[in-house]
Amino acid sequence: MNVCWNAPFKAHLRKAYDDWMADGDKEFTAFGNPRAPSMDVYLQWVVDAWESVTEKIIEDSFKFCGLTTAFDGSEDTLIHCLKPNGPIPNGLQALIAKRVEQIAVDFEENVLIDPEQDEENGYVSDDGSIEL
Repeated sequence: MNVCWNAPFKAHLRKAYDDWMADGDKEFTAFGNPRAPSMDVYLQWVVDAWESVTEKIIEDSFKFCGLTTAFDGSEDTLIHCLKPNGPIPNGLQALIAKRVEQIAVDFEENVLIDPEQDEENGYVSDDGSIEL
């Protein structure tokens, strides 16, 4: 949430508040200050802000955080913290190295891979070489 969709959600709330401050129906205190919006108004802003966050943004946020990327490594470049300017700039290379290491270990331990799974996940080519 904090990485991907919290900012657009809060921006939508801020815009609703700003629009209300500029043009909304307000009550004023004895000193001329505007009263806070009613709970109904505020809750409608929250509902509208939530509806502005699309399913695609939420789905992509999981990939961006590395929670549901493809097991074959094809979506590893989507992981936010592994990008060149992210907190772990060499993390993608380390992840690839670990994947290759695990494939080698599986191969050494004679892990039998179902031929259908083999083609689907790209572990071993027809000539027996290891592929990613």
